[in-house]
Amino acid sequence: MRLVNQHQPTAVFVDATGIGWGVYDRLSQLRCPGLVAVDFGAKSDRVDGTDATAKYANKRAEIWVHARLAEVRRVAK
Repeated sequence: MRLVNQHQPTAVFVDATGIGWGVYDRLSQLRCPGLVAVDFGAKSDRVDGTDATAKYANKRAEIWVHARLAEVRRVAK
């Protein structure tokens, strides 16, 4: 929670399967803002606004790509 409070992200993605479930549960108890439970091994489901559907190996890859793009846009401002 210290890092969440320090950086104030809009979302905190936590793998809520297997061992990660305990982390998600504790952050939920602490009322972590923007907490999102994710199964990082699950199938990607994002469709971009272009003609082609963006395909990623799994949910983890999908989130990393879009987090990186958001950071690039933030830095470019």
